[in-house]
Amino acid sequence: GATPLPLASEAAPRGEIIVIGVADPQAQDGRGTASAIKAALSADGVSIAPAPGPGFAGAAALDANGRLLGIVASRPQRVAGPNAAGGAALIPAASVKALLAKQGTAPASGNAGLDAAKAAVVRVICVRE
Repeated sequence: GATPLPLASEAAPRGEIIVIGVADPQAQDGRGTASAIKAALSADGVSIAPAPGPGFAGAAALDANGRLLGIVASRPQRVAGPNAAGGAALIPAASVKALLAKQGTAPASGNAGLDAAKAAVVRVICVRE
């Protein structure tokens, strides 16, 4: 079984984060290996830069202690106009905590670490027909 990741504090994080996810299978010859990439969280605690590549939507965003800051959400790329480039945003730990509470589940506490986070990642493939 996977080790639950503890949630970070309610405060909006800033600065360097670690994103744990599985890159697009085409980018790694069909393998499902978890990757850790460094990124930065904007001062508002929402935007992630550089945006993780394809396959990282739903990835875990961690602080340096391995606590879950939130979930990575991909922003679609627009064809034209201001902010046409796509990007990524953080769904904060408070939202994850609220979802867990609705399900009657308490979040983990402590520090899980990077290895535990990588071990907890599974690849989900969406197929459109």
